Amino acid sequence: MLSGVCYMLSSVKLKISQKIRKLRNKLSILFNRNKGGVLIEFTFSIPICIMVLFFASDHYRFYELRNKVQTSVYLMASLLQNLTNTSEDKYLDITDIRRIAFASCLNFFHTTSMFSPWRFGLSWYGTITYVKRTGPSKYQAYKFEFDTGVNTSTTVNGISCVKTVISVNDPSTLNKDMVLDNVNDEKVLIEASYKPKPTEDGQGTDTRFHKAKLGLYILNAKDGNFRSRIVITPKPGLFSSTH
Repeated sequence: MLSGVCYMLSSVKLKISQKIRKLRNKLSILFNRNKGGVLIEFTFSIPICIMVLFFASDHYRFYELRNKVQTSVYLMASLLQNLTNTSEDKYLDITDIRRIAFASCLNFFHTTSMFSPWRFGLSWYGTITYVKRTGPSKYQAYKFEFDTGVNTSTTVNGISCVKTVISVNDPSTLNKDMVLDNVNDEKVLIEASYKPKPTEDGQGTDTRFHKAKLGLYILNAKDGNFRSRIVITPKPGLFSSTH
């Protein structure tokens, strides 16, 4: 009786072992069939993962640089309003604009990389446009234009700054926030950007500039990508018409 039971248990155990062995063989065959497909999928997924990582890095760096330009413009506005607080003459001249442009430029890289010899092939360029309403449909306006990418006799401390009188019939064409409702109202438009330094003949871009120098791998750093502007109401007498 006992021997019969043992025999039955042995038979069951043998059948279970055989089924397990067959199942293992089937799984082995299935795995070997898909082994090549998994390798192909892995090969295609690696470049995509790398591109996603580069894009995520570029996205952060791109907007970081744009925010730095915006901060530089805000810094210029603050300096315009406060630079002459401790001086006897309360108006701004070209020398003051050069100082403001220099200080705002250092906010970006904290070095003189934007000046000769332009290691990144980039320059700090911008304009400060002043408009005052002197009568019905009459305006007095002039513009300061500064650039660190110019190497001429007009450059002082690496910054070229030129003041020109301009004709304005409608300040809102300069910027929608430049509307002057009343006589003697004043507004100042500050615009600045980092741009690839042009070649000496002005027909191309300095070959020393490459987006990788800004930490970008996929996104482009074209002229205009890093640009910011702000409109402020200056303190009275800050921009004198006689200087």
